[in-house]
Amino acid sequence: VGGMILSSIALFTLYVSTIYNYATATSNTDIVMNSVIILFVTDIDEFVYQILVVINFFGVKHMLLEEEKEFFLETCPPKKEDEKGGLGMSLQQQAVDYQHLVSEFRILKTDFQQLQETVNTLHE
Repeated sequence: VGGMILSSIALFTLYVSTIYNYATATSNTDIVMNSVIILFVTDIDEFVYQILVVINFFGVKHMLLEEEKEFFLETCPPKKEDEKGGLGMSLQQQAVDYQHLVSEFRILKTDFQQLQETVNTLHE
């Protein structure tokens, strides 16, 4: 769904920029200038994402973990009634929990390494 929306936005941007350039551009330099402006505007979302990461690094990580968990839930095969794991949890739910824990562990490991580097730098 997300890929279709992004593709639709890109195609719409191409369509609108073509009409806009045809209507307003009087020379090749105008066309190039308008195209550069449109490319800049479409890159704003990347800048906003980078700003969010700088402002709230852990919040963005949590959001990405939740998206990964939802994606894994959607792509797992449906559970069968007789596939029960420990504590009454389905195997699918256990797999999702395991993937979530692995992702959290990787993030914590990276955070710990960054913290350790910062402490080493402060000691020097």
